[in-house]
Amino acid sequence: MKKLLFVLLILPMASCSFDSGYDYKLSSLKHRELPYKELPDSVKALLYSSAIGNIERDELLFVNSSDSSVFHFKVVESIFVNSWIAYYKLIDADKNIVYRIERGTPSPYVIDGNTNKLYLTNDYVFLSRINILYDSIKKQGVMDSIAIVESIVNPTHEGICQTKFTEYELK
Repeated sequence: MKKLLFVLLILPMASCSFDSGYDYKLSSLKHRELPYKELPDSVKALLYSSAIGNIERDELLFVNSSDSSVFHFKVVESIFVNSWIAYYKLIDADKNIVYRIERGTPSPYVIDGNTNKLYLTNDYVFLSRINILYDSIKKQGVMDSIAIVESIVNPTHEGICQTKFTEYELK
């Protein structure tokens, strides 16, 4: 009985570590942590557009829409437990490079192909926070759409300003 319990508990966990179908783990890339206010304006505008529904809320968001033909996203499931996500793959089809993103990493993943950088938030509900802020500003009815965008891109709202992001330099 103990052997069966061991096999049932350890094998699914061990199966995640045997796959080498990637070139780099994100943790091995050059990276830095930065607050929302230090993100490039193009990334902030993209996050804003996604949060309020102007663009589809996917796992991958692209600063340049042409990057959507270069970068692809794949969910890698555990070998033994198909419904268990082992990790994610970010695939750069032009360079034939595969990056590993650990499961549990908050999305969306923002790619800026011009600078070859990837931006990840540490906040699972970041887009929802922007959406709530947008709705509250809009309900006040005193601001025009340009002012609303400006308040999101350069916010004073503490919950958004203090959100941390990690900027990775892709190979």
